[in-house]
Amino acid sequence: MHNATGEVIGILGSYEDITERKLAEESLKEFSQGLHRMAESTADKSGQKFFDSCVLALVTLLEMPVAVIGAVDPKRPGILRSMAFYRDGDLIDGGEIDLVDSPLTEAARTRSLVRVADEVREYHPDNPFLREIKANAFVGYPITQANGDICGYLCAMGPEPLKRSLEKAKIIIELLAGRIAVEMERCWAMEELEREIDRANLLESISRQIRASFDPDEIVQSAIARLGAGMKLDRCLILSYHVTPKPELIVTAEHVVDGVSSIDEAYDIKVDGNPFIEALVSNDTVIASNDVLSDPLLSVSAEMLRKTGVKSMMAVQTSYQNQVNGVLMLQQCQDFREWTRDDEDLLKAVADMVGI
Repeated sequence: MHNATGEVIGILGSYEDITERKLAEESLKEFSQGLHRMAESTADKSGQKFFDSCVLALVTLLEMPVAVIGAVDPKRPGILRSMAFYRDGDLIDGGEIDLVDSPLTEAARTRSLVRVADEVREYHPDNPFLREIKANAFVGYPITQANGDICGYLCAMGPEPLKRSLEKAKIIIELLAGRIAVEMERCWAMEELEREIDRANLLESISRQIRASFDPDEIVQSAIARLGAGMKLDRCLILSYHVTPKPELIVTAEHVVDGVSSIDEAYDIKVDGNPFIEALVSNDTVIASNDVLSDPLLSVSAEMLRKTGVKSMMAVQTSYQNQVNGVLMLQQCQDFREWTRDDEDLLKAVADMVGI
């Protein structure tokens, strides 16, 4: 500023505090760099290494000490089975989360990010996982397949509230969830392909053994041994079907694993009055029971099943020239088993081989 004679008598100016803008710019730059590092750390990985990298990125970017990437267990829909689990500075094998009493039920309902800012255990006091890790804050998100089905979840938790803004946390989690969903589907497709290859190899080995031998006893014993080992069965039986003097099944060959009792070769099964066996010999279809003691078809056989330790069973008739000549029976004794369509198809294929 100047006076009337032109002398400088002062300065007039304005200023703007750009501290917040600079901090925001730095935060955005750091966030972008973090996303870039996340992309780089997972770009060239697959399978378990990919999931491990994702869970490490999750704890790093969200600044929370515990994170889980898990798949919904198809055999136990209320359980999230860990695919990658980070806790206390280490990757940990295994781990499960009960979905019934957890914040993830809300994530499933809304199909969106769920956050509990504090005292998550107060809202879900019966969840053993949250109780064990002493979680207070929680954030989780559903992993969705291309067909829209929820196949898993990713979540992070810790004793302190989420430090990231919810908007940035959502960007991080949604990016990871999308990539994880693609990798999950790829892994499951590879597992299915491997099962098909194993099934084809098993059938080929049984067929080759049958062609190489003319001894019926050797053929059936070899077939059930290979089938039992290939399907990880506790007991596999071939029973011959006799109509006279009374319909019955007699054990003629057995494959059994260590720790499971062998069935006496003289042990026979009556057909009349036994709904399960009657159905087997009258229909050329596979009959499966995941829990034999709760299956009405097997109620009359409950004592025998307890005695032989059977928990799950699947069977189909064998035949020659359209005449029933026996039964091929698979049994699980050390644990229950949910038989699949692939299991049924494999059993039927082997039964067709050994029937002749």
